[in-house]
Amino acid sequence: MWNNKVNSWTRKSSEFIFLSALIDLYTIINCSMDINLQISETLKNVRYVAPLRASTERYYRYQDLSIDEIDHRGENIGMFLTNIPKKWRIKLDKWTKKYLKFTIDEKTLSSHISINLKYINEDSTNIADMGFGFSQILPIIVQLWSVSSGYEQSIRGGRSSLPYIFAIEQPELHLHPRMQANLADVFASSISLANDNKIDLRLIIETHSSAMISKFGDSIVLNELNTENISIIVFDQERKSRRTKISYSTFNDDGELDNWPNGFFNY
Repeated sequence: MWNNKVNSWTRKSSEFIFLSALIDLYTIINCSMDINLQISETLKNVRYVAPLRASTERYYRYQDLSIDEIDHRGENIGMFLTNIPKKWRIKLDKWTKKYLKFTIDEKTLSSHISINLKYINEDSTNIADMGFGFSQILPIIVQLWSVSSGYEQSIRGGRSSLPYIFAIEQPELHLHPRMQANLADVFASSISLANDNKIDLRLIIETHSSAMISKFGDSIVLNELNTENISIIVFDQERKSRRTKISYSTFNDDGELDNWPNGFFNY
């Protein structure tokens, strides 16, 4: 009787759908602790940088706290920098000097911290006296280095086998086009640095910067970035229906975009 009933079922049979749902529910309940642990561990490795970061301050208030992560607006960057040990600061300075031509020089005086930037062969300058764009990229740069270099894992103890997911909204805000292109180099180098340290780093970058996208293409031509390691997702809202159309584009070996929407770069 049971065999005859089961053999008559199809995927659309109500009894089959009901039984399948019960099995799924049992599996979820039975594995709920493992599922919760997996989700929790995954979310611990998610980093997010908001589209408008905190404005620069001439002095940041010093607090005797241990900071192992920059917040999403970069408001605690002063304290984060002062917590980095000297051997790791040397690595940070080497990385920023190579890709951005400056080093970060923070100074602690009494109960205040000042953040200065020092370009090669130039005097150190307080970040408050520089362009607003520096305040917008500094939290991104330092947090990227912290994850990809392995520094964050060193202070938290242990090595995670799960990927780090780094979501960044509009990193190009208030930046000169040349600096936007430099950021593309920074993103590519952070992936390379993470690979060297056996860290699975994945970047999700929301941008409107043609300079940044073009620079990614240049990196592919120069073999600094592989085509399979980058993809472009375009979100285009239709005016009448208000529905968002999602399309995908990839770089070819010549650094050119395939399936790119017509008119994107038209002015």
